[in-house]
Amino acid sequence: IQYHPQGARPQQNISLDHVHGSGRPYFTAVDCPVSQVQELRSPQDGGSTKHIDIDTSAVDFPYTTADNLGVLPLNNSKTVEQVAQALGYDLDAVFSLEAAEGHEWHGAPF
Repeated sequence: IQYHPQGARPQQNISLDHVHGSGRPYFTAVDCPVSQVQELRSPQDGGSTKHIDIDTSAVDFPYTTADNLGVLPLNNSKTVEQVAQALGYDLDAVFSLEAAEGHEWHGAPF
């Protein structure tokens, strides 16, 4: 881990070709509101199955029936601050990850 001075932002644009596949959604995510939620099971079933419509009309990306959709939830900021404080993390710290000496770089993890 390489920490950068307070307020500094490393000028490194990472191509998606260099981002690990599981981390790509964090670089390409767009906000799409939930437009409708419908419960599909009755209260007597003892469970829940929901049909959720997501409005993608305001974004320009190809989505067709049966494509995958990732959901990236937001963490509660108060909870994040409490956990960071308990672990001694500085939420304003800026850092870069690099491969350890003698190890091969496999791309940005996220």
